[in-house]
Amino acid sequence: MTSSSALAAALAAAVSALLALPALASPCTDQIEALELRLRSPGSVAAEVGAAQGRGTDSATSAQGSGPRTPERFEAARAALAKARGLDGAGDNKGCNDALTEVKASLGPLP
Repeated sequence: MTSSSALAAALAAAVSALLALPALASPCTDQIEALELRLRSPGSVAAEVGAAQGRGTDSATSAQGSGPRTPERFEAARAALAKARGLDGAGDNKGCNDALTEVKASLGPLP
């Protein structure tokens, strides 16, 4: 094999590996992305907390009875999401899922 053939083969292998990267996403990765979108959405806990604080009422309490949505709960959700992201990157699927359970508990049910 000539050096140009070896280079072409190496390049083809590298491109193939890069194309396969999106397929390596775990179910945990998908849940992390969905929860990140939920945290950034207009109806997110952060938006509800800000609206409730502006009115001086507890209007951020969930209708399903999950308790008041406070800045502390929102920050707990963000911290657990960061923890899940780290565990997912380390390949710890069980740890990631446990952290995602913490996120969901902090966020409460969907509106």
